[in-house]
Amino acid sequence: MSVGGATFALMPFTSDPELTQLRVEELDAYMREHVDDGERLVCARAAGCRSSIEPGGNFYEGQGTHVGAHYDLTEDGVDWRVMVIGMETGRGDEHVSIAERTADQNRAISMTFNQRHAHMRGTTSVLRTAFGREYGADRAGELLDLRNQGEVVHLMNAYALVNLRLCSATKGTGYRSAASSILSSNCFPHLVRTIEILEPTLCIMQGASIYRDIACRIATVEKIDANLEVAKFGRHQTLFFHGNHPSAGSSTTGYGTASASPYFLQTVEPAIREARRRWFKRS
Repeated sequence: MSVGGATFALMPFTSDPELTQLRVEELDAYMREHVDDGERLVCARAAGCRSSIEPGGNFYEGQGTHVGAHYDLTEDGVDWRVMVIGMETGRGDEHVSIAERTADQNRAISMTFNQRHAHMRGTTSVLRTAFGREYGADRAGELLDLRNQGEVVHLMNAYALVNLRLCSATKGTGYRSAASSILSSNCFPHLVRTIEILEPTLCIMQGASIYRDIACRIATVEKIDANLEVAKFGRHQTLFFHGNHPSAGSSTTGYGTASASPYFLQTVEPAIREARRRWFKRS
């Protein structure tokens, strides 16, 4: 099928929203007990994180995770669950639940590709690749036809968006991070538990700096190339891509652009396609 210049094969997708809801409930219970109960930060490492930020920095507590209602997806009969891992939200909202984070994601879904900010444009592009689509700004390439549900859903309703840092530290009134690597290492056990609950088949980490923060704590099972490996987080093994943030630097080093950047075409897209090839060949 060709839409807006993009050509892709429409694979048969099905979803299991009931299973996804069970995962959300388990993750929500974990977060409320170990991270943020909806009114206060209960994380045992909170004091260390707060004291580690740069002088004058802002600290925003408990910012939750988005899990799309159709996260438990199968493509051509093969399980395919996609998780994107960012750094931190960088915003001032606090005690944000999973449901509230998903509502925020719905606002991005309602926009056109070019209306989204750089992070969401880059996330859209990497999700298109992860679900077997070509790069593009067309709406049709962002939609999945779920055969068993009898409906068409957006890519962002079929993935999980998790931040490594579940609290944000920023400088001044902007989004520039004031966080140290201590926040990354302190939050890493929460990321591990999130991955164990959601059991992604592909994790896409956005941000070279956060990968450096935790690389020594990730168990590499197989190194595929410089940015792609099979990794183990706690009890769960997954394909794992790590690279630049979509809005990193310029159009040559990031990929949150209106047109495909060299970094996307030469690094991101080939690695994600290789991850798909390996997973679906194995399955």
